[in-house]
Amino acid sequence: MTETPDERADRLAQVAVELVARVRDEPAEANWRWLLDELPDPLDRERLAFVLAAAVPLEQPWSYLTKWASTEIPVGELVMERYRLRRRAA
Repeated sequence: MTETPDERADRLAQVAVELVARVRDEPAEANWRWLLDELPDPLDRERLAFVLAAAVPLEQPWSYLTKWASTEIPVGELVMERYRLRRRAA
């Protein structure tokens, strides 16, 4: 049975919600293995990026969105610096 676009969107939204919770609790490698099991189709994994992007509140600063992360590398700062460099180059 072929999935309708609405069914696919619902499924991707469910995966997105679970991934958001997992990212905070599980190591990256475990999340990647889980994601490959949940979404074996590479196109679905690409589509997931758009579902997740649609859920990000633009009015919040990056540091607020990522304050839960406790890494040695300031990922949010690196991403924002890359974004600023791309905007300057454009």
